[in-house]
This record gives sequence, structure tokens and C-alpha cells, in this order.
Amino acid sequence: MKTAEGFLVGCPNCQTDALYRYGRIWSGRQRYICLLCGRQFTLGSNRKEWKNKPTCPVCGKQMHYYQQGNGFVRFRCSGYPDCKQYVKVKILVASDEAGFFEKKKQTRN
Repeated sequence: MKTAEGFLVGCPNCQTDALYRYGRIWSGRQRYICLLCGRQFTLGSNRKEWKNKPTCPVCGKQMHYYQQGNGFVRFRCSGYPDCKQYVKVKILVASDEAGFFEKKKQTRN
């Protein structure tokens, strides 16, 4: 799919071009939805897709990305509002392969 500016648009999750325009976000940017995997996204978004999401310690359902702050990421139970469990994960160094963040030793030269 091409945008009005002529850029090719593809799903960041499955890299297909089978997309629909799916409204706009509050700032006016175009939102898209993938017809194959159902992922919703906007162009230029730097939001990460988490591969290894934690499971809820209370009900056992998979948790969803909820919030990110300085040095942490917060996940919320997918059973919300019935299960109001949150998990806070500390960020040390990004690891794209694992989908989570892990420690890395810092050395000075």
C-alpha cells in the first residue's frame, strides 16, 4: 500500500502489504491495520513489539505492554479489568533477540 506521500507501507510485525487504513490517532496521523496478523500501527512509531511477554502471576494469562518509564517497562494482565495485576520489569540494556531487556557489563576505556 502507498501513502499519499508515495511511501510504501508494510506491517512491522509480518512485513505484508495487505493493509487497510484504520482511522486516525488523536494527533491526526493515519492508523493502519494488517489484514493477516491484525496488528494496528502508525508510520514513524517507534513502539516495540514484545516477543516474550510475561504471564500473569494471578490468573496465568499473557500480559500486554502497558507503560514505559525511566528504567522500567510495565505490563498489564490481558484479563483486565477482571484481573488488575501489573508486572514491572527493570530495563538495563535492550536485547532485540530476546524481546526483553537484560544486563550488560559497562566498561570504561
